[in-house]
Amino acid sequence: MLYNEFIEKYGEIKVKFNSYYKYSFSFSNESTGLYVSVGGNSEDIYKFDVSAGKEYTVKELEPNFASLNNEIIYNEPW
Repeated sequence: MLYNEFIEKYGEIKVKFNSYYKYSFSFSNESTGLYVSVGGNSEDIYKFDVSAGKEYTVKELEPNFASLNNEIIYNEPW
């Protein structure tokens, strides 16, 4: 799935911060099974601000990876 298609289909779904590990922030929506990841390298995380408990829309996060019920639906090409 291309990024634009992914955002069109899932961009309005709200997710909450889960965890941070090795320069990557993880967010999810338990009711939909959607998981997204942002970052991946040290340069990306310094421009990213997260508040615990706040809901974010997928499109405002601009994720580089997403899965739905443990099936990869978007993975940014390197």
